[in-house]
Amino acid sequence: MPDSLYSSARDSRRPNLRRRLRRLKVPLLFVSLSVLPGLVSFRVYGTILDAAVVTILTALSISAAAFLFRPR
Repeated sequence: MPDSLYSSARDSRRPNLRRRLRRLKVPLLFVSLSVLPGLVSFRVYGTILDAAVVTILTALSISAAAFLFRPR
């Protein structure tokens, strides 16, 4: 009896874990895609201000593209 209770509890948690991971992947991908051009521009130009501007503009363009091309 305890084995069946444990396995049913474990199975019921898996969809919740998958759902949480799916929700976490999108912001994580968004942050990583936004920061990479900023790091490259910091490496090239050497100023934090340039890196911040590039990171913010990249984040805005990614969010605009995600909004415009969202599945219906």
